[in-house]
Amino acid sequence: MGLSPDIPVILTNAHAQDSKWGNECWNEAIELGRTTGREHIVVLLDCARGENARRIQSVDRDAMRKPRSPTMFRQGEVDRELIDRGADKSLRLDVTEMSANAEATSIVEWLRNQ
Repeated sequence: MGLSPDIPVILTNAHAQDSKWGNECWNEAIELGRTTGREHIVVLLDCARGENARRIQSVDRDAMRKPRSPTMFRQGEVDRELIDRGADKSLRLDVTEMSANAEATSIVEWLRNQ
């Protein structure tokens, strides 16, 4: 028995446009939405480069088995562009000056207004 279409499936990741594997995963997420009757809603969190590097290097990420190298998200001095295609609805939110709770509140408010 599968999940009812009214139950959301939430996938979190940061896939770069130049990643073959990332694009394959993204395609699967789009297909999951289509085959299960769900909208594909994308929330992209933007952050200033310095703040992003500080957050990525946080020791707290070890417990979640997340990478801690800021270079993973860069190509020299250029940030890698994240995939955002195929969304039924999308939100791009600059979280540089926001706490995690404020970010979550903003996302929930946006979703409620959709």
